[in-house]
Amino acid sequence: MDEAETWAGQVQALYAGPPAEFVARRTALDRRVRKSGDRDGADAVSALRKPTAAADTLNRVVHAAHPVVADLVLLGSRLRQAQSALDARELAALRGQRDALIEAWVLAAQELGEGQTAALQTQLRDTVIAALADEKAQEALCSGVLTRALSYSGFGEVDVSDAVARTSTGVLLTRLDGGRSDDATEPKPEQKVDREPAVSEADVAAARAGIEEAERQRARCREEVAQADRLLTQAQRRSEAAQTAYERAVQRLEELTGQASAPG
Repeated sequence: MDEAETWAGQVQALYAGPPAEFVARRTALDRRVRKSGDRDGADAVSALRKPTAAADTLNRVVHAAHPVVADLVLLGSRLRQAQSALDARELAALRGQRDALIEAWVLAAQELGEGQTAALQTQLRDTVIAALADEKAQEALCSGVLTRALSYSGFGEVDVSDAVARTSTGVLLTRLDGGRSDDATEPKPEQKVDREPAVSEADVAAARAGIEEAERQRARCREEVAQADRLLTQAQRRSEAAQTAYERAVQRLEELTGQASAPG
């Protein structure tokens, strides 16, 4: 294998190609690596999994550097931060953007891929939802070497095992900004970032329950307002009818009074 070509570059090119050619191209790469004397690398290449239809479709979106990829990273960060802070108001405010981004990914996949079945679209949505909820799932989706769809149960971490291609040393292959691929490395001690303490599932469940209850209350208030509007409209109609009846009665009284006072 050409020394100038990295593991990431080789595998990124493999997963960026047509799915129908994946096995043949993997075999060719396996032979090149094995011929170079890197037996461990060759074994790792031969173990690379062919992406499912959903994974291949999502990889196309990533390799095309579609704007929805950057949007997902930004919105995912905001959603996870709000969830970590148990900020129910922020989570509710971001729900519309979240739903719109999920559909934007489906549309982007339609633009870059072939026809989609309902089952495939469900897998696309589930994977984007998982990536928005979990940072590891986001890295997997944005790697461009996804091998299967992801899903999020609503609690805990997303299972990304066997969901992405990795190097012979087990390092996740990532796709960096600008479409440049490179080998992922462990951060140096001085590069490590302190993270907020993990939020318990009970806290998250309480926050979700709070949002759901607030939505129910909002729905009830809207219904009460609608009911009040209906009652007001009915009252206005009755008032107008009473006014008309009053005016007619006054007019009739005036007519009778006039007739009674007229000379006989």
